[in-house]
Amino acid sequence: MQSPFIFIESLEGRALLSGTVPSDAVLADQAQIKADTAKLKADQQALNAQLKVDRGAISDATKAIKAHRAELVKQLHTDQSTWKVTLKADRDAIHAAEVAAKPTIAADLAKIKADAGNADALAADQSQLEADRAALKAQLDALRGTFADDTASMKAAVKADVLAISTLQKTDPTLIAAKQKLVDDRKAGEVLLKADRATIKEDKTHLKLDQKAQRAAEKAAKKAAKAAADAAKKAAEQEQEQQQQEQEHA
Repeated sequence: MQSPFIFIESLEGRALLSGTVPSDAVLADQAQIKADTAKLKADQQALNAQLKVDRGAISDATKAIKAHRAELVKQLHTDQSTWKVTLKADRDAIHAAEVAAKPTIAADLAKIKADAGNADALAADQSQLEADRAALKAQLDALRGTFADDTASMKAAVKADVLAISTLQKTDPTLIAAKQKLVDDRKAGEVLLKADRATIKEDKTHLKLDQKAQRAAEKAAKKAAKAAADAAKKAAEQEQEQQQQEQEHA
């Protein structure tokens, strides 16, 4: 960004390229523009270097997230496998209870059939059947409750795993901090560069004023010198004329 300012500076310097030497004020202005332009360039380079570091930090954080994501995906698969085994065990327990109860229920039904015609025996048999069925129902209710609880827990665990994976980039504190630092550094750098450019603009305005002042001073000096020369010439002419008159009268 330095060359445009140097080019402008050279153009402004030409305003005095008429055989005159720039005044001390103009030379000081040109030196100030050069120094402030160098500062602008240095600040731009420093900002570019800092933003490069910030982007590197974001890249490192992103790589770390990828590694973390792989761990979370592995955890998801582990949880799915673990819960698959657990739910299978729950279903197997339900099936085993149903199978185990079948002989008992079958025996109760067979006894009822055998005791046909015996009211007292049938009443006892019916009570036993109802008790066995109630016991089986209670057992199955408990097992199915366990299965329902485990299913809900499985869904919650898998959902949490999936959510952790999907929101990893948005919630990782290191990546969030790195991105925010890039934003903050860029903003601060732009403010500094804007101030540098404003300073250079002021420098150039001051240079133009000093150049104008020098041109005015030179013009006034030339005008004064011309007036003095004209006065001296007129005085010489008058003296010569007087001498001629004196010679004529002699």
